[in-house]
Amino acid sequence: MVYGQHLRNIWTDRDPKSEVPAGRVAWTGSSLYTRDVGTQIRLYHYTLENPRPEVEVTSLQCIGGLSISAPFIVAMTLDRGSEIRDTS
Repeated sequence: MVYGQHLRNIWTDRDPKSEVPAGRVAWTGSSLYTRDVGTQIRLYHYTLENPRPEVEVTSLQCIGGLSISAPFIVAMTLDRGSEIRDTS
């Protein structure tokens, strides 16, 4: 996940630009706090490809860089792509 590529700031007033080349805004909303301070929050949706598709993904690490931001994941879907076969 790369800032400006996959997502932008969750707080819309701190980064009013919402477009990113490799993602899209999936949800925008508010809370009592955001309404009091006159802003909204947003979450992004984006897709990442397994750089080594021949190796099964067994774990995922979400590590922040050298900033005060903290990455987090709200939901995740895994897909085997074209290898999905009907086994019924």
